[in-house]
Amino acid sequence: MRYLFIILACLLFGTVPAAAKRVALVIGNDAYEAVPQLQKAVNDARAVAQSLARLDFAVDLGENLTRRQINAKFADFVEHISPGDTAFFFFAGHGVAIDGQNILLPVDIPDSSNAGLVRDEAHVVDDLLARVQGKGAAVSFFVLDACRNNPFASKGGRSVGATRGLQVVAPPTGTFVLMSAGAGQEALDRLGDNDANPNSIFTRTLLPLLQTPGMSHIALAKAVQREVEATAKTVGRKQQPAFYDQITGEIVLLSGNSEATPVETAKETPDETNNRGSVQVEVDPALEEWNAIKDLRSLKIHQAFLRKHPDSRYAPYARALVEELEAEAASKAKVEEVKQIPTTDEDVEPEANTGLETQRVSAGWFVILGSFPQGQAEKARKRAGLMRNRGYDVSIIDTNNYRSLADGLYSVVMGPYKKSTALRELGNAQQVVGDAYIKEIR
Repeated sequence: MRYLFIILACLLFGTVPAAAKRVALVIGNDAYEAVPQLQKAVNDARAVAQSLARLDFAVDLGENLTRRQINAKFADFVEHISPGDTAFFFFAGHGVAIDGQNILLPVDIPDSSNAGLVRDEAHVVDDLLARVQGKGAAVSFFVLDACRNNPFASKGGRSVGATRGLQVVAPPTGTFVLMSAGAGQEALDRLGDNDANPNSIFTRTLLPLLQTPGMSHIALAKAVQREVEATAKTVGRKQQPAFYDQITGEIVLLSGNSEATPVETAKETPDETNNRGSVQVEVDPALEEWNAIKDLRSLKIHQAFLRKHPDSRYAPYARALVEELEAEAASKAKVEEVKQIPTTDEDVEPEANTGLETQRVSAGWFVILGSFPQGQAEKARKRAGLMRNRGYDVSIIDTNNYRSLADGLYSVVMGPYKKSTALRELGNAQQVVGDAYIKEIR
């Protein structure tokens, strides 16, 4: 289970000392060496890093880091934090809860049944929180995307850590922690095999909210909760992000005039806190309506939403759904039209002419660039064409021919390679196809 925390480090509210600055460390780990690999952690980290840069953070981005590399990155991050600064730490990758402690895993974590070894070879969240607080940051946000299945879960014997999810966090003063799923819950990476979004369910929800002017950190967390929970329900799953707040007052990530300004909260007196007005949060008027209709498969309802809110940040999603529903309607109409046309044996094309020409490949490690139901052969052709146009040597295979793959799919692949070469090629391929991954084909 990939564990997702969002510990958002101190952001905007009152008057900022001239020297106050915003610093961020963002890490994404996909390429685990001994435990199951992930597909979207690096993409999530890259997207969050770009979003934080737009909020005037000085961002240090690390991808597929070992324990020693994370130690070096975090030490440098802490060294750059001064009293009054805003600090933001984001981690996407594997995590595990052991004896009530939340642990973040580097890519070189050993596959061990020894809980003590796992803890010693990884990074304890409470320790990281304490180090940032010790530097005197005004506020700290820790964002950890690490709530998937326990990578050490035993198939027969004893497991290391909780089966799924991370545990409740007790953050220090001045810290806000947002987790991609509640304690003991599993966070979804994707909605299904055909979900081409390059980011996890949690991160794809978080990203636009980080850029919403006037939204407080509490309003952001609640919006993430609502949207992720609703999205997970569409595939029959339960996922509700959890947050733990030890920040006094309401923190705004991006001010209403779109100029992000950090805030100093540490030196407020009780009188100042009591007399200060509450932050005015500018809420998208389309939010409530979108939450009510987004799971409905009604073309008319979504067309009406677009007429009413053509510039809403939800409009692109509504347009995509309208296009999908229009295509479904056109397809059904075409089927009904065809049913009315009498056919003879001469009118029917041989099955071989409508199929997809595939290749046989030898066993080895492959980069999987997309898998499509065999009734959607044209999608496989398009994906292969895209990659070939970018200079990649790809093949289309019929998964029915390989015992290590699910039946009934056409997969676009590169290989065979050694595992180390496949990992290297994966990094390049994900610049074109964000949901690419590696798999051993036999």
